[in-house]
Amino acid sequence: MKQNIAFSKNPLVKVAVALIVGMALGRYASSVVPLWGWLAVAVLCLAVVLLSGKRRMLGSRALLFSVASVGGLLMADAEMEMQKPLPAEPLCYDAVLLTEPVRHGKVIQADLAIPTTDGAMKVKASILCDTVSENYKRLHVGDGITAFSQLEEPVNFRDSEFDYARWLRLHGFDAETFIYYRNWKKASVDLSFLGSVDRTLIELKRAKQQWLQTYARVGLDGQSAAVAVAMTLGDKHLLSKDIKDDYSISGASHVLALSGLHLGIIYAIFLFGFNLCKGIPYLNIFVRYHLSEPFVLLLIWLYALLVDFSPSVVRSATMITVYSVVGLLGRDKFSLNTLALTAIILLLVRPQNLWDVGFQMSFAAVLSILLFTPLLYGLFSPKLLQRHWLLRWVWGLVAVSVAAQLGTAPLVAFYFGRFSCYFLLSNFVVISCATAILYAAMLLLVFFFAPQVQLLVGKALLFVVGSMNAALHWVAHLQGASIEGLHPNVLQVFLWYVFLLCMWYLSTFFSNRTNLK
Repeated sequence: MKQNIAFSKNPLVKVAVALIVGMALGRYASSVVPLWGWLAVAVLCLAVVLLSGKRRMLGSRALLFSVASVGGLLMADAEMEMQKPLPAEPLCYDAVLLTEPVRHGKVIQADLAIPTTDGAMKVKASILCDTVSENYKRLHVGDGITAFSQLEEPVNFRDSEFDYARWLRLHGFDAETFIYYRNWKKASVDLSFLGSVDRTLIELKRAKQQWLQTYARVGLDGQSAAVAVAMTLGDKHLLSKDIKDDYSISGASHVLALSGLHLGIIYAIFLFGFNLCKGIPYLNIFVRYHLSEPFVLLLIWLYALLVDFSPSVVRSATMITVYSVVGLLGRDKFSLNTLALTAIILLLVRPQNLWDVGFQMSFAAVLSILLFTPLLYGLFSPKLLQRHWLLRWVWGLVAVSVAAQLGTAPLVAFYFGRFSCYFLLSNFVVISCATAILYAAMLLLVFFFAPQVQLLVGKALLFVVGSMNAALHWVAHLQGASIEGLHPNVLQVFLWYVFLLCMWYLSTFFSNRTNLK
């Protein structure tokens, strides 16, 4: 495997780092530095760039300071936008359900959009269930209600270290509310106050409910259905605590959240499908005129819409799009420059992505894979790997899994306090099963006109999901399956990444010297 990751050949890495540093400063200095202060520094630095002339070092450093200032400006503005004033008294309002209601004990939970003079306000709502009339069972995504309740500032759970209030803010929620069962009724609400994207998402969520019925019709039930729904439609509310624990302890939680792994497999499925069209009249034009790649990207983004445009899916779809466009331009797709460009795009579009746990783990994993996979893969002789395809496949998977773990382990320990000891064994299980599950889900979609074929595919899907659940349950209950109670601080996590970069630099340096000899 070729390793083309010299930082001098990847100038966008410096730009991305400057933008991230500026955004971090923008959050913590937002109460000290006003917006016009960040803008003034950015303009001043750009003036230095224009006046630097032949002094390239001065100009490049001033440009990076300007990028950092723009990052600080964007983050400070985003932090200010999260602080919206709420009414002091309870009020009567119309609202639209943005998600399908989910029952938790005595309440149902749903996301509401409330029209205001400044646009839609997003609210996390809990509605007390009426166990007599059970009117809540008639509520579905896209329905309108008239309600009376107090809109409150998001607050954290008692005795919890997780900053739930900030998590809600980062995901666009302006308030929380509790609605008594007598204080709401179903109503007709005009959806025109919502943007076109939100209205499209509501329609797609309705279609997704029909897809859930397809899973039930082909025989999927219980936790097998819950895992299949989570892996294909991004809906995890059906998962039991035991299943979540098994996947977390075994180091396979990432397979339950739609991410780059899932979209990568779907991307490969679509490309494979178009390659089969080479000999089919009319359809072969996609391959002949190189239209298959753009059309596959369109399908990827339509799938992202279907699964609610969740941050992890949008992030993965953006990565795939950037990588594909770079490849079509004849550049190296798997480079630090491409990864940095993806990060820059996502941060400019939504600065708060920087604080998303999934964003941090995704980029840490891909960065670590780019840096360490070539070094680990090179531990075996290239001639030996070429002669033995099974060894090549096994060692490639081991190298990628270990490299990704090096990058994500500190963040997992920081956020979740756990290290999974058998992650390699789990990855061999979940990657193979995830591929089979996504292929089966595509076949269910393709054969919508043949119920008998769907039933056969459903039986195969049930077997694969059940086998994966059983295997991960076994892994999770092995002795020493995980190390619990890990709580590194921010400084320790930072020092781990400094250590990793130093190890990578030394390994690359000595590897290059050995090759020169």
